[in-house]
Amino acid sequence: MSEPTPVASEIDGAAKLDRGGVAWSIFEGGRDPYVILMTIYIFMPYVSASMVGDPVKGQELIARFQQYAGWIVMATAPFLGASIDKLGPRKWWLASVVTLMVPLIASLWWAKPDGSGLSIIATMTIAMVANVLFAWSEVLHNSMLIRAAGLKGAHAASGLALSLGNFFSVLALGFTAWAFALPGTVDWSWVPEAPLFGLDTALHEQERVVALMAAGLLALGSIPIFLFTPDAPRTGVPVLSAFRQGAADLLGMVRTVGHFKDAAIYLASRMFFFDGMNGVLFFFGVLAVGVMKWVALDLLITGIILSIVAVGGGMV
Repeated sequence: MSEPTPVASEIDGAAKLDRGGVAWSIFEGGRDPYVILMTIYIFMPYVSASMVGDPVKGQELIARFQQYAGWIVMATAPFLGASIDKLGPRKWWLASVVTLMVPLIASLWWAKPDGSGLSIIATMTIAMVANVLFAWSEVLHNSMLIRAAGLKGAHAASGLALSLGNFFSVLALGFTAWAFALPGTVDWSWVPEAPLFGLDTALHEQERVVALMAAGLLALGSIPIFLFTPDAPRTGVPVLSAFRQGAADLLGMVRTVGHFKDAAIYLASRMFFFDGMNGVLFFFGVLAVGVMKWVALDLLITGIILSIVAVGGGMV
């Protein structure tokens, strides 16, 4: 692990990102395909349409487990965020979360439509745990931003992270379309005649394989941040003490939030806006499959278009 470096104190102007800031952004590039491939466009629509087989029941099941994940995140993520500075180094915690996420995501490859692999409940439970871990990784990752890029470069690193997340998602969606969804459906010279690696479309392997892709991209995208991004110094505070102090700080913040009206309005507004936006994104694919009868290729094309637009938005 790299030794910590001083945090930049300037707040104006722009700064060229060094390898620590770029590595921080690359991690988001490896993390985001999980959301794009698994929760929005490919895997969850497959669960609803093929594993459950009933769009209404599928939507209800996915919503229920997403609600469970939301409750767990609501109960734990604020305490993690409030305790993070007292815990000191973040890389060990982030590495632990990633180490748990990668095999969990990859295991969803065995969510077979005939039930011979993972059951529906097992599939949704694994996805729920992965979603909670994803939220924890977001807290830990964001807590490293200032040390990675400094105050002057934080906006550049954040924008680059958004662009890279969608760029890698475009590559993953495009490869999935070319290698697995288009073969056998079009007579184009640049498209393979059959799905690569002998995937069986009757077993929906072209949709299930995105679990392996998302897990692999997360693992690869994690390497630079552990090698090059500066970590926080040790604080010497025991873990349990750090969490107790974080809980006390969080409670104190709630008690005094009335003294900071503008901040309270902003945080509440942002919460409602992002919850609404995430709800639309999360159920986009599930509703498209169940209501509009879209197939995987339709969702892939839509995902590619929207992700390309998001790359441009991140750069702006």
